[in-house]
Amino acid sequence: FAPCARRSISQGLRTAPSDSRSPRRARPAGQRMWFAPPARPETTASIAGAGALRTAAAALRIGAAIFLVPFIFAYYPERLLGEEAGGTDVVALLSIGVRLLVAIWLLTSSFSRYDGTALNWIEIVVRVALTVAVLIVDPVIHWPAFVIGVAVIAYNNFVAKRRVAAA
Repeated sequence: FAPCARRSISQGLRTAPSDSRSPRRARPAGQRMWFAPPARPETTASIAGAGALRTAAAALRIGAAIFLVPFIFAYYPERLLGEEAGGTDVVALLSIGVRLLVAIWLLTSSFSRYDGTALNWIEIVVRVALTVAVLIVDPVIHWPAFVIGVAVIAYNNFVAKRRVAAA
């Protein structure tokens, strides 16, 4: 801050730094300025003191489910809730919603390599394949994949609880 900005802050007003391109703004003393957390992995890595590539890979694993949403709208236009998109069939919406939740769980747990316990590479491949199968439009494929996906999630959570109880 410039010295004049420091004086005005201590006097109860916050002003923008004296720059010819930015207009001078003042805020009341009670209004706080909140900053958004850094969204870029490089910035986050420098703040945490970690490697940028490792942090970017972790961010990709955590945010993998975000990549599913555009595909859901492309394959299932009824999610848009418009008459042009096929109307508002409640059963179809519930079906897509429940399958999407299972698909997101399977994908995020496979990318994070953890679901109650550490997952090996076979479990990761099976979960990714089940995610794809659950999102396929054909009910002959997506309902059995949904049941298998729920069974995989339930089994893994059951095993994790038994390991915790045994320890």
